[in-house]
Amino acid sequence: MIIDELNLIGFGKFNNKTIQFQQGINIIYGENEAGKTTVHSFINGMFYGFLKPYARRTIYLEEHEKYNPWSSSRYAGLIKFKYDGKNYSIEREFTKGNESTLVLLDDTGEDITNSIDNGNKGRVLQPGFHFFGFNDAVYSNTISIKQLGSKTEESLAGEVRDKLVNVSTTLDDTLSIERAIEELDKSLKDIGTIRATTSNYGRLSKELEELKIERKRILAYKAEYNQILDSDASLNEEIKHKEKELEFLKNRLNNAMVVEKIKIYNEAKDLEAAIVKLDSRVKKYEKYRLLSMEDYSKGINLSNRLEYLNERNVELENQLAQADARLEDLQNTSIKEIEVNDNLDSDYMRYEELEEEKSTILYNNDRNQMEFLKRDYQNSNNDKGKYNLICLINLILSIGLSIFSIITSNYTLLLVNVITVGGILYSLSKIKDIKVLIEEIQYKIGEMESKDQIREDTVKEIEETQDIILKKYNVKSKVELKGLLEEIRHNLYKNRERNRVLIEEKENILGRIEELKNEEKENNSLLKEILNKNMSSDLDEFKKSLEKKEMYEDTIVELETKKHLLDKVLGKFTLIDLERDLKEYINSRLSIEENLSADELKKNIDEKNQEISNEKIEKRGLEERLKVLNRELSKLVEIDEEIKRNDNLILKLDKKREAIEMAKNTIESLSKDIHRQFAPTINKKIGRIIENITDGKYTNIRVDDKLDMGISNPITGEIINVNSLSGGTIDQLYFSLRYGVIDSIREEAPPLILDDCFIQYDDNRLKNMMNFLLDISKDRQIILFTCHKREMEILDKMGEDFNLIKL
Repeated sequence: MIIDELNLIGFGKFNNKTIQFQQGINIIYGENEAGKTTVHSFINGMFYGFLKPYARRTIYLEEHEKYNPWSSSRYAGLIKFKYDGKNYSIEREFTKGNESTLVLLDDTGEDITNSIDNGNKGRVLQPGFHFFGFNDAVYSNTISIKQLGSKTEESLAGEVRDKLVNVSTTLDDTLSIERAIEELDKSLKDIGTIRATTSNYGRLSKELEELKIERKRILAYKAEYNQILDSDASLNEEIKHKEKELEFLKNRLNNAMVVEKIKIYNEAKDLEAAIVKLDSRVKKYEKYRLLSMEDYSKGINLSNRLEYLNERNVELENQLAQADARLEDLQNTSIKEIEVNDNLDSDYMRYEELEEEKSTILYNNDRNQMEFLKRDYQNSNNDKGKYNLICLINLILSIGLSIFSIITSNYTLLLVNVITVGGILYSLSKIKDIKVLIEEIQYKIGEMESKDQIREDTVKEIEETQDIILKKYNVKSKVELKGLLEEIRHNLYKNRERNRVLIEEKENILGRIEELKNEEKENNSLLKEILNKNMSSDLDEFKKSLEKKEMYEDTIVELETKKHLLDKVLGKFTLIDLERDLKEYINSRLSIEENLSADELKKNIDEKNQEISNEKIEKRGLEERLKVLNRELSKLVEIDEEIKRNDNLILKLDKKREAIEMAKNTIESLSKDIHRQFAPTINKKIGRIIENITDGKYTNIRVDDKLDMGISNPITGEIINVNSLSGGTIDQLYFSLRYGVIDSIREEAPPLILDDCFIQYDDNRLKNMMNFLLDISKDRQIILFTCHKREMEILDKMGEDFNLIKL
């Protein structure tokens, strides 16, 4: 079976609550008082109802009143499930006097209510018997386990024996060993024994004995007559004495009942006064009953959020102011740096121009030409000296030749002298040309030296100007000046980037401030709406009102408790009856004392009545016997016939008792044989389960026919009582027992419903249990109610899927 959906139309705290399940593991998580047990009980109620089964009159279980809807909605619900490949739904109306149950085959819409198996055909329709195959007792002890309910109830043992017998013998599923034994015991009781004088057998035996005695007495009536007369007189005296004692006891009983009534009356009056006071308190706080704790939680969250938004807004305003300040500082710094950059850029360009001008001057300084001129000047002077020497030599030769020709009168030598004169003239001409050239060279050199001086002065001025620029920026070279310019330009670039970033930051802050203001406005509106809805001006007033609501709810519970206690105290009485009965005692305040309770006195009176009754019976017997002794001697034949008739009747009863005892022994033997047949299988199944979930610590389990368990000590092998183990281990053992039992008596795999069953498990036990549940969830649906997160955390760590339902 797979439970698909629950619809709590009106059940306890829930109103039109829908819960959907899936195949595998379903975890219903909720804090305490979230309604987990309510949902669990809803499933039970849908399958088995809240009326006491097999009762002749309508008797409601206490759950019926407990889960009456808090609101004024219908007390009803619907459950949908899959069974044997088909879709079914159960609709149940729980309202007193209007209870009804409808079972539908959803695939076709067919109403199958009247065709489903209802167990013993009780007046309460129990679809769970049809779909699960067992009654509420087995259901509540196997597949449905409530909080702290791991231990099995005594009723489960008998139900399991019935199921195992039916499985083994393929008998009618409604057969009950317990009921069969009870019927046989009832038949034996009806037959009775010699000691049970009011039974058939006792009565016949007694009659037979009396007949025999009577016969003997009749035969010897004369000797006995006087003795009977004496006994009759003695009995009369004894009866009178005991009747006086009985009257005294009755007076004491009356006093005791008055004492108890006074006690009941006083206690009831106190309760009535308390109820009146509580009614007044309920009316006082009734206006707070509809306040919502959920709204208060939302209001607290909104208030905290608004406080956070306000703080965050202040932070953002400060950040905005800081951003504006940084922008202003950056802009001021940038303005100064721009001015410095412009001046430096201008000065650097000026420095470059001067440098270029200086390079141009230095490049065009005619130094090479000067060198050429000086070289030409030197060469010309050398040529001039050479030609002066040639001219001097020619002059000396000419003068020598002339003198020599005159002396020798060799005038031919004068012709030779013409050559020397020519040489002198040529030399003089050359000397003259060289002088002109030298003068030109000297002029050019002088002109060039003048230009060089001008250039040197200009270069000096340029260098002085450059030095002024370098000193202006406290640098020593053009490289440093250029580095300074690049540094300032880089700083300007960085400042522009910082400025852009700050502007973006400022825009982001402004956008965030706008978002926060919008959210603050929306949250203020929501908070105001919640406060108005819950009739509060602020959260403090809301909190105080919720405290009053809690007082209202506590008062309602206390009021119901007091009313229930008053009904219990009054029992069959009413205050009016008690006031009427106790009027003279209440008004006169008479003092009545009795050291025994009414029940004890009633017991003594019953015993005394029985004694008197027995003695009267004995007296009547004696009187009859006297009559018999007087007139019945002639009836010995009739007595003999009666004796024979009683002997025959007793013989028949003996044979009937023997047959009944044989049938009872046969059934009990069959039950024991079935236990011996199935016990090893159940023990093995439970052993495998407990071995799995205890990491192999315990493996050998013994379960008797009453489902009492023993466990083998893993060290010594002795069987130990499970009650000597820890709470967690006991829970594991009884869980294994429940699961092993249902796995043995049902071939199908009904859902396993667990309500906070693992609260005594440590983390390792819980992990083993979750592994086990994962394993069996492949074949059956698991519905686990829990107020802890450990189960979910373990499944998450294991990477397993599960259906989470939060209440």
